[in-house]
Amino acid sequence: MDGIFAHIVFADYGGETIRRIPFLLEKINPEGVCGYQARLPITGAEATGNKTEADIVIRRAMAALASMDVSIVLPPEGFHTVDSPLAVARGTDVLPFFLPRAIKKALVAVGHNFALCEITVLCGDSVLAARVLEQLSHEASFRYITVVGTAETLDPLRAVTARIFTETGLNIALSEQTRHSVTRAHVVLHTTPPDASLTPLYRKNALCFDLSGSRGMTAALLARRGDMLAMDGLYASLGKTTFPQDVLALVLYGKSPAFARLVREGSSPALADAVRADIAKLRVTVSAYAQAGRALSVAALTRRAAGL
Repeated sequence: MDGIFAHIVFADYGGETIRRIPFLLEKINPEGVCGYQARLPITGAEATGNKTEADIVIRRAMAALASMDVSIVLPPEGFHTVDSPLAVARGTDVLPFFLPRAIKKALVAVGHNFALCEITVLCGDSVLAARVLEQLSHEASFRYITVVGTAETLDPLRAVTARIFTETGLNIALSEQTRHSVTRAHVVLHTTPPDASLTPLYRKNALCFDLSGSRGMTAALLARRGDMLAMDGLYASLGKTTFPQDVLALVLYGKSPAFARLVREGSSPALADAVRADIAKLRVTVSAYAQAGRALSVAALTRRAAGL
């Protein structure tokens, strides 16, 4: 196999416009994982102006890549096609595994006490919420976790939280009272794009993580609430390279057999444990946060928190 993954980008990726029909293929080898960069014959502006045509071009590229034994692709942001013939790399598959460390670093930066920290998970996506709770439960510093949702979104989590209580003693509360839980929380985790109506409810200096991959709400949230901290992803370092979470998913697919299975088959407690063990062996570390399209270092987060 020549390349296990393909990172699909527009013609003007990196600033230089290069076109080739159906795409320009270049071999890349991040941290020893063989893959391709597939540069499409349209620019980002052209794709935004005609998303229908862009989706057609991307689907054609995916079909061609599938014939080359490529296993997983990362399409351009905002163009994740639901009918892909290949596995699609998503930052939401990676993020839960790094969330405990990301939260702890952020809490240190803003001066919150771990022992008193209240975490609220807004559960619009039960599957993602279950993955998040699975990882948070392994961090002994987090004692107060509440999941807020509707009866429909909370019901799938009852078995998950019961098992976590049996295994760790952590009692995760399930609630349908959004206002109270958001107002008290030091950390708010959104599994679906943040609801703008909740913006006035966050406490001052709260940490808000949008885990949904939407990224569109962070800038609006920061514009309305300059007294809090909002992030929508992270950057992680592996070896000598720092990756945004979506690209990290491509690399981990090649580095961790357990993560490759998780992407293909979905998560399970045993598989999540195996992924976490692989990440520890690879010594992947959280190096920065993503905030409305830019990287925010831990030092910058500390300086921003000091100014709130």
